[in-house]
Amino acid sequence: MAFYFIQTFLPNKIKKKIFNKEFSLVSDDDAYLLQRRDKYYTAGTFFTINIAKEKNGLKKMDSYELGQMLYTPLKPINPSNNVIDRPFCGFLYLKFSESFFTKKDAIINYGIAIGTLGNASLAEATQTTVHRVFGLYHFTGWQYQIGNSAELNGSFNYAQTLLSDKEYPFFKIVPSLQLNIGTTFTNAKFGNYFCIGAFEKNSNSALFNSGINQKKSTTKRNYELFFYFYPQLIVQGYNATVQGCMFGDSNPYAVTSLINTIMYQQTLGFVYAKNRWSTKIEFVYQTKECTTQSITQHYGSLKLAYRFN
Repeated sequence: MAFYFIQTFLPNKIKKKIFNKEFSLVSDDDAYLLQRRDKYYTAGTFFTINIAKEKNGLKKMDSYELGQMLYTPLKPINPSNNVIDRPFCGFLYLKFSESFFTKKDAIINYGIAIGTLGNASLAEATQTTVHRVFGLYHFTGWQYQIGNSAELNGSFNYAQTLLSDKEYPFFKIVPSLQLNIGTTFTNAKFGNYFCIGAFEKNSNSALFNSGINQKKSTTKRNYELFFYFYPQLIVQGYNATVQGCMFGDSNPYAVTSLINTIMYQQTLGFVYAKNRWSTKIEFVYQTKECTTQSITQHYGSLKLAYRFN
């Protein structure tokens, strides 16, 4: 039995069935950690379609994403509590991005997103509906949210594996650099993925949503099963969900705050992928995003993806 397990876990070149498209749903929520209350980055929902292509002999992937993010303070506003330690805000956006995968197991990604803050993001309506459906308390105080504003953001990501998969078949380190600049988020994120288990190269891994291909590719296994630890140092330049709209807030009652320039975030994750399906489960810890925030943040993230042609 042990020999059979080791044999199936060891790398072995396999030609898998080709799927060139993938649809994924990601749900972030602090409720997944059974905290029994919403706070700070309280929820995020993201629908993404990835399409694999080829350009100049290298794999390329186009991504289209619709996302919504909800932010609230630690407690609802009521007569006995009028403290807003983190501003109310919603962000709704559409994003297009392209990823290129090099022969040296590097990923280059850039994207552009348009969206809206404020009541137009439908954040209050989303939270109210979800709480009503699940019989949760009504979160009051949305009249103090960041006002409506059209948003434009650009992003650039780079990641590359450091260790040879031939020498270290069950462990890899992937340094990552993320740069965001725009009217909503301007920041830089420096991190490292530490992966252990049965994983593929970055160009074929569910870790980077790249398990789709336009043409036949050779992989080490017909599945992925691994854990990862992803610590990040974040340098914030501007955060409209905390500081308010960059060019003036349209809500005269909006409560804003000042950002913490330096933040730390760490993610513990698990990935399983086989054939058409892949899943990712994450636990995220984040230090205080703004100067008025009472405590640090924890939330869970669930992802389910389906590959097709």
